[in-house]
Formats: sequence, structure tokens, C-alpha cells
Amino acid sequence: TVLAEINKIDPIYVCFTISERDLLRIRRSREEMGETHLDSPNVPVFVGLANEEGFPHQGTLDYADIQVDSATGTLQLRATVPNPDLKILPGLFVRIRGERPGTHPALMVPEAAVAYDQGGPYVLLVDDKNAVVRRSVTPGSLVNHQYAIEAGLDASDRVIINGMMRAIPGRTVKPVEATADVGQAAP
Repeated sequence: TVLAEINKIDPIYVCFTISERDLLRIRRSREEMGETHLDSPNVPVFVGLANEEGFPHQGTLDYADIQVDSATGTLQLRATVPNPDLKILPGLFVRIRGERPGTHPALMVPEAAVAYDQGGPYVLLVDDKNAVVRRSVTPGSLVNHQYAIEAGLDASDRVIINGMMRAIPGRTVKPVEATADVGQAAP
């Protein structure tokens, strides 16, 4: 019989999984940056509780499983997060964000502008004749309620961000244009 259970909660381990698709994207990105060892130490991980804005707790990735779980298609990871005020308790669910150091230019689209159907993620555009067009996209990271679009859009495309319920592909609309900046996104 168990006499006592000892939990060390400062620092605390935060265990989570990433999908096989995300794993391959991260590995490709790191190889493009010239990193040959994919288990680099001190990879920053940011953690937020359900009732917190953003990701106020910072830790470091300290463990990655050696194989992808074939039943779920995910890789088990663990981060060590300082917890001096004991806000994070064992068993709590947290949100995780990992970032590659530095930033890169990206086309940013408001989260609400990206819709999903059986064909996958898409946005609605206004073409040069002011007609609504559906365009499939590949959304990347979600940063401050905006998606970094990895594929499917050009900087010259006009994305519909308001009135999407009335925007029907093929119909002509009277667009009111707003400018957007090229944002900086973390992969």
C-alpha cells in the first residue's frame, strides 16, 4: 500500500503532446535555419492557465519521447516551468505555446476570417471585379487572434473580414478596404 505521495510543484512539469504534422513542420523549419541537432536545449515554452490572459509562465522544454504514438499520431513532450507562487497545481489543464527564437514576415489574417468546411480551411476574397471568391489556405500559428497564413494568399489579395455571412462566392459586393500590415509571426 502507498503510504505517501510526494509531489514537487516548484518547478513543475507540464506534459503535453504535439501532432505528427506539427512535429514534421518544426523539424523542417529548424533544418532550414541550419540547426542539425533537433534536440537543442533551452527551447522556450510559454504556459497559461484557463483563467489567465496570454501565456504568463515561461519554462523550457526538457524532454521529448523517442517515438510518435502510432495510435494517436502524437509525440509526448515535457517542459519544466518555475512555479514559485504555486499557481500551477498537478492535474490542472494549461495552454501551451512554443516559439522559435526570432520572427519572420508573415501574412496575418484575423482568426474570424478563416473558415472551415469539408474542403479544409479557406478565406473569402474580393477579386478585381468585386466578386466574392473562395480560396483554400494553410493557416499557421495563431498569434494575438490572427493566423499567419503559410500558403494560399498573396499580399495583394483582398480578404473579407466583416460580413462573411452575406458574402456568397460568385456574388458582387461593394468592398470597404482597410489596410493591413505584414506581421511578425513565430512558427
